[in-house]
Amino acid sequence: AASDVYKRQGEHDLVRESLAIEVKSQARKANLVEINGLGQLAAPRGGELALVVQVVESRPDGTSLAAMVDRVATLARDRGQFFDRLALLGILRNDPALETFAFEVTDERWFSVDDGFPRLVSTDLVDGRLHPAIRTLSYVVDLSTASGSLDEAGSRAFRERMISC
Repeated sequence: AASDVYKRQGEHDLVRESLAIEVKSQARKANLVEINGLGQLAAPRGGELALVVQVVESRPDGTSLAAMVDRVATLARDRGQFFDRLALLGILRNDPALETFAFEVTDERWFSVDDGFPRLVSTDLVDGRLHPAIRTLSYVVDLSTASGSLDEAGSRAFRERMISC
């Protein structure tokens, strides 16, 4: 159920059992996305990862964050648990600020992140770790050359598996 989908510290944006989604938002459509760290494009152990790149435009007549939260809550098996998990992320159900922000997703692209997808993960390093003197790592992926693009049916199937597992 949607109430079981949540973010765990230091992992992907959405995680449910062995499925994960990493979301990148952009103000305009671009083929370049910035990746932060070795784990951001690493699939959960024995699982699958999808990268979702959305173009999001601020619009007064767009969908408010409150409306989006309510829409997702209708998918939850346990709405109370869903709102409890949102609170753990700092999103409070009755926060008036959720009505302040309205936007529209004008473009959305999904990618299956597998061994053929351009990425840097810990298994690419000799001992699986960065040198202790390297504090942070970020890099840019050019999606115009990336394999694993999912069509509408593929992205819908991934979302449904995420909710139903």
